[in-house]
Amino acid sequence: MLEAARLDGATRFQTLRLVVLPLTRPTMAVLVTFFFIWTWNDFFLPLVLLPSADNQTVSVALGALSGQYTSDPTALAAASLAGILPALVFFLLFQRTLMRGVNLGAVK
Repeated sequence: MLEAARLDGATRFQTLRLVVLPLTRPTMAVLVTFFFIWTWNDFFLPLVLLPSADNQTVSVALGALSGQYTSDPTALAAASLAGILPALVFFLLFQRTLMRGVNLGAVK
């Protein structure tokens, strides 16, 4: 396809814009979705790099809610729902694009 675009007289920028980007759009959408969910649920890196409790991420705050001798299951369940809600909404918004990208990569 790249050679056909070059033979048709397309410049490098036109080839990128009109051939390469439309072909990679579903794959990039899948990567963005997975990267968002991965970074949203990351626990270890924010735990190590954020020293104060003022700017903790949701997953680190969830880990701090349950102690060794005490736990509040109601608060933990509410915080878990609040923590998973953005990732769930993001997935539901991009579900069609995500499935198209996964299926596109599976068929040869």
